[in-house]
Amino acid sequence: MNRTGSASDTLFWILRIAAAALLLFLLLAQILMITERTEQPVRLELGLYEQRLLTGPYGVMAREEQTGRVLPGVLDLARLDDSQLAMAYGQDDKTAVFGARLRVYLNASAIDGPDTVRPPTFNEPGVAKKYLALARAGLNGPGGGTYERHVLPVVLRDPKHTLDGHQAWLEMEMVKRT
Repeated sequence: MNRTGSASDTLFWILRIAAAALLLFLLLAQILMITERTEQPVRLELGLYEQRLLTGPYGVMAREEQTGRVLPGVLDLARLDDSQLAMAYGQDDKTAVFGARLRVYLNASAIDGPDTVRPPTFNEPGVAKKYLALARAGLNGPGGGTYERHVLPVVLRDPKHTLDGHQAWLEMEMVKRT
C-alpha cells in the first residue's frame, strides 16, 4: 500500500468536509439575516397600528371639541368600545391581520389582576382572540403572530363623570398574524 495515496485521500476528505461546513454556515447566516430583516418591518407596522388606535380619527385618546386636536395622555372612555375601535384601523373581517386588546386599570398593582375599569375591549376580535395567545407564547411563524404589549399612564375622561380626572393605566396588547 502506498502511504502517500492514503494521506492525500484523507486530506482531500478533510477539505471536502471543511468546504461543506463553510457552505452550511453561510446558508444559516443568510437565513438569519433574512429573518432579521423581515422581523423589523413587522415591529414597525405594530408601532404604526398602535399610534392609529391611540391618536387616529377613531382612536381612544380624547380630543378638543372645537379643533379636534388629540389630547395626548387623556383617555376618552366613550371612545373605548368595540364599534369605535373597529373603525380605528379599517380591515375586512376575513382578511384582517392586526388585532388588539385594550384594558384600563385604576392602579398599577391591578395590571396583572382582575380589577379593571371595564371589560377588555377588542379591535378586530377575531384576530386578537385567535392569535394573541399564540403570539404571546412566541409562536411567530405560520399560524402564529408577532406580539407587542405596552402599558401607558393615562388620565380618564368619562362621559358619566364618575371617573373624570382619575389617573389610570391603559394596557394595549397588539398582534399581527403571520
